[in-house]
Amino acid sequence: MIKLLSASLVTTIGPEFAQLAQAISQLAFEYGRYVLYAKEQALVESYLQNQRVLDDQLQREYDVFLAELRKNANRFEELVDAAFSPKLHDALVQSVDLARAAGVMDEEILSSIDEIDDFFMN
Repeated sequence: MIKLLSASLVTTIGPEFAQLAQAISQLAFEYGRYVLYAKEQALVESYLQNQRVLDDQLQREYDVFLAELRKNANRFEELVDAAFSPKLHDALVQSVDLARAAGVMDEEILSSIDEIDDFFMN
């Protein structure tokens, strides 16, 4: 584009002014590239900063989630261990606690000997 402009200026205003026009055009072009480069760099830096903030936020949320998961996993391990107690009464009581912790509705939990017999015999 700059070469085309300077070639057309050579025929209209002379070679000396055409070289001056070409130099000014190149300067303007390079300045425009520099301005766009600076804007691009600012945009990229802004993006990276936002990405760092998001990464930090997600890491905090992940850490909280992981701690909660570990706490629940430990609680379930304790409930499962207690549900398999060698003492039958303790095992039944702990099985009910385990079922509730696992989200089983109270209507579906066997809570009497008759319900247990009916469940296993039918």
